[in-house]
Amino acid sequence: MTQKKITLPILMLSSLLLFSSGMMAQVYVKGRVIDAETKEPLAFANISAPETQQGIMTDIDGKFSLTLNGRVDSFLVTYVGYHW
Repeated sequence: MTQKKITLPILMLSSLLLFSSGMMAQVYVKGRVIDAETKEPLAFANISAPETQQGIMTDIDGKFSLTLNGRVDSFLVTYVGYHW
């Protein structure tokens, strides 16, 4: 009888921890990087979220999609040889 009382709270705690770890905020962002003047896509530009240390590169059409572990308020876009 004592063993069941100890096991049940441990199982409930384990379930709660597994459930709460799945609730971490994940943010899905997708978009396209283009030149402001010419509207041409910027292929292979680097996009990063400094707060999460996550990033990705755009494809040949300037498109990207990124799943972030948490909310961000800004992105850093870099492109070799490009001057703003």
